[in-house]
Amino acid sequence: MAERALSAADWRGYAREQFPQGSWSVDGDVLRAVARGERVDLITRERFGDFTLLFDWRLPRAGSTAVLYRVEEAAGPATHTGPAMQLLDDEHHPDGADSLTSCGALYGLMAPWHDLRSSANAYHSARVVL
Repeated sequence: MAERALSAADWRGYAREQFPQGSWSVDGDVLRAVARGERVDLITRERFGDFTLLFDWRLPRAGSTAVLYRVEEAAGPATHTGPAMQLLDDEHHPDGADSLTSCGALYGLMAPWHDLRSSANAYHSARVVL
């Protein structure tokens, strides 16, 4: 399988045609959510079959987000259409107390295989393999 880095041009807003500039910013190869912007999920322009997604991430204190995959835009909000890998500051967010909603969990369905407790404002690496 060939490795390929994704750039901002490879992303758009979920159920939108364009990259959501007011919700996300791009600095080199880093995507950042804009804290006070409208919450808009990102989706790749290209559809993928089986894939491996490697990425680094960090969250502020009590932060929570997820990587969703196999979503279907015609079926409603992204969180209602595909499974989610939880990314969370376990120590400061209530979801961190439950292994089914803690960092690295397949949200609400399966606990992470390893303890992936994360710290706020620190970079972590993750991998999704499908």
